[in-house]
Amino acid sequence: EAGKVTLLVFSPGATQPFCIVKIATSGKALLANEFQTQHKLWTMFSTPQQNTIAKPLLFEDLGHSSMYVEQALGGYPLPQLLQRSWPWQRQQLIANVTGALEHWLLQFYQDVGVHKVDLTDEMLTRYFLEPIRAFRNKFALTPQEQNHLDALANSCRTLKGATIPLVPLHGDLWGGSVLTDGCEQIQVIDWEYFAPQELPLLDWFTFRANTGQGLKLSPLSTGTIQRLADRFAASLDTDAQTLLSLFRLLPALALIVLAVRHPIAEDAAVPSAWALLFKQQVVLDTTG
Repeated sequence: EAGKVTLLVFSPGATQPFCIVKIATSGKALLANEFQTQHKLWTMFSTPQQNTIAKPLLFEDLGHSSMYVEQALGGYPLPQLLQRSWPWQRQQLIANVTGALEHWLLQFYQDVGVHKVDLTDEMLTRYFLEPIRAFRNKFALTPQEQNHLDALANSCRTLKGATIPLVPLHGDLWGGSVLTDGCEQIQVIDWEYFAPQELPLLDWFTFRANTGQGLKLSPLSTGTIQRLADRFAASLDTDAQTLLSLFRLLPALALIVLAVRHPIAEDAAVPSAWALLFKQQVVLDTTG
């Protein structure tokens, strides 16, 4: 990563590092935010949940650069495990990790806090319509693609006035930020894009879309989205039907956020940005 160096520090003879040192010459504010976020989360998390993030040890502003030291965690980044696994094992590995991530997010929301709000015009624009506008501005879209975005925006507007939960957001949850043993244990790293109040499960949908790229994951079914709404309704103290209406929009919205954020969507091999979205194998129909 430009302007940032990450060092793994080992004790003599050790096979696993005992701490990680991050030094930034640019993006110093992001590194400071990562330290502040992890320090705050460490104090808010329940004891078992504390074991899923790195303990922050030290932050120093060195003038021309900044340095952040954190505890090293076990496990392996998900992409590394996928590379080492047989092709027929990868679907199950993804299923194990996404299932563990659901459980982790439930506890994450409970520990940090859920804020219920009535969706105003301003909030509707911030959380739904602004990402769609940014997508339109960044890519050359066909009339059919523009029409689909119009339909998506109109579906989002139907939520105006609804009471929805806002939850903490990791902000950059992909395979490389999840350490795992390949079963049901996960740890989450790289917190520089944390936000305290965002849409629930947006992390989960962006993780699945990002991780599923090229793996030909099955499309998210209506049944899967219904299950998520039912599972999270009680912990978020929100009507399951309201969550279902919200969650049905998030597969498309998560992909739009990813396409805007990551330059892969501008690859010349991709005929259009929307083709990339369909390639990700996520159901985008928001009208059913």
